Amino acid sequence: MSKTTARLMLASAVLGFGLWATAGSTHAATVVQQPKESAQTTAKVEGVKRTATNATTQPVETPEQSENNYFNYQNVWVVGDSLAVGWDGNQVVKQNYPTLLANIIKPESMHAGYASSGSQISGNQNGPGDKTYDLTNNLKRVTADPQFKNAESLVLEIGVNDLNYSDNSLGYVQQRLQKNIRTMRAANPKLVIYGVLPIPSYMGGNNLNVKGQAGYTFNQLADALKQVYTSFGIPVLDWRQAGYQVVTDANRQQTLGDHEVHPTQDTYAKMADLMAQWMIEVSTADNSNLAENEHDSKTNFISNGWQTDESGNREYATNSVLASGFKNINGQGYFFNPSNNGLLKGKNQLATAGGKTY
Repeated sequence: MSKTTARLMLASAVLGFGLWATAGSTHAATVVQQPKESAQTTAKVEGVKRTATNATTQPVETPEQSENNYFNYQNVWVVGDSLAVGWDGNQVVKQNYPTLLANIIKPESMHAGYASSGSQISGNQNGPGDKTYDLTNNLKRVTADPQFKNAESLVLEIGVNDLNYSDNSLGYVQQRLQKNIRTMRAANPKLVIYGVLPIPSYMGGNNLNVKGQAGYTFNQLADALKQVYTSFGIPVLDWRQAGYQVVTDANRQQTLGDHEVHPTQDTYAKMADLMAQWMIEVSTADNSNLAENEHDSKTNFISNGWQTDESGNREYATNSVLASGFKNINGQGYFFNPSNNGLLKGKNQLATAGGKTY
């Protein structure tokens, strides 16, 4: 029995048995909506890396149902990246973490159909045949789903692809996460959000202090995302904290299927178990009312430098103010469309400003 379960059982003795399911009881109404993208799409987006840890499909033990029934009659949603799909670097595992999580907390329904491999918080371009959604574009699909208004809880697990593939600044990533949390809240005011930080990534090297493409490290990214969630009063699961370190510098060759960023089936199972314990603990703690504790963010996150928005427009920000018209950047002249502050695509184009054509 985990320490969390033991503490929760002790609390039930004091508060009464009303919050608890009887031993051995089951909740049969669970429905898991799987991610809609195919393994072929995931492989195309993520790339295939076959190693000894992901060459064969690993068995996974049936997770033990939680004795706490807090989520039994809730509609729980998961919005995430390839980890929510269940990619291990070579294949989609038999049971991804949303499936395993649902088997533990037994919600009324579990919606994980909007997980998208390769998705970022900021900056993906989405063409008709492109299944990679950044968070802004993905939430257009999520909030348009008529079932979303019935969601009580949402697990938001995303961000590692901003480290590995984006050139947007950390401040811009924070701004986009802040904007999208507000989008979810506006579409469903009663929604309780659970922020889950990315699993440690080693694509750039053998520790978490190696700078990624955009010039910041995994640790800096995780701290920045945590700051955004905290500014809303949203609970945050940080896989670097003691008790939640399923992936570390020392064990990544065994816990990550590709040894870089995608967990093995066994690691996904451990993740789901810890996520369930954490979600129950923060939801049932003394004086805990997450729906009331979560609030709007009052933090002003600042972006600087080049950035790419969800439509693929290139922008340049100075203390979050977007460049407009002509601007000299490091000795090179650029023209930004005054109507949307986006950089004109391509070179050798005509631009009109102040009645003159350049």
